[in-house]
Amino acid sequence: MPAPDKRRPAPRWSATLAGSPCGLAHVVNIFDPELVVLGGGLSQLDHLYSQLPGLMAPYILARDTRVIVKPPRWGDASGVRGAAWLWP
Repeated sequence: MPAPDKRRPAPRWSATLAGSPCGLAHVVNIFDPELVVLGGGLSQLDHLYSQLPGLMAPYILARDTRVIVKPPRWGDASGVRGAAWLWP
């Protein structure tokens, strides 16, 4: 069986991700971040890094609608790594 193609979402993900550009644009509108980092399972969907900025642009209220979307530096388990730093 061939390995799944990470550049394209599985059909079940297509419906789930349809609202993501609008939702992430609202976060950008509220916090005005310099960078958006996708974590967890979303970080493994390579096509999102190139497609999301353009899909988010119509929903961003600022004049400059450019958004940088990047994967976590230490992979999809970065949240676990951060949580370990909080442990006393």
